[in-house]
Amino acid sequence: MAECSRSLSASAIRWALESKHPTYQGYDIVGRLLWSAVQTGPGFGDWAASWHKYDALDRVEASWAYRQASTWDKTSYEYSLHFEKPTSMTMPGTGRPEPKHVY
Repeated sequence: MAECSRSLSASAIRWALESKHPTYQGYDIVGRLLWSAVQTGPGFGDWAASWHKYDALDRVEASWAYRQASTWDKTSYEYSLHFEKPTSMTMPGTGRPEPKHVY
């Protein structure tokens, strides 16, 4: 696996080559993953990507995924006050919060 890292104005971009597929990741100033992209095939448009948004308490507020389609799938997370784990999620396609399921 080849790896490279480059800092750009208080953020960092890293790339790695795993299994002949380049992977790129972008981090914010405190080291949280903001976006990632991986080439999934040989074509110019063969990329899967994700984007993450955090709230003031450093929890994931929303994630977007682009999976070789023309749209971004958004997943939103809701939290109870002062808890770190999500209490519900709004999944792509449902448009309404789902309670946390424990199995």
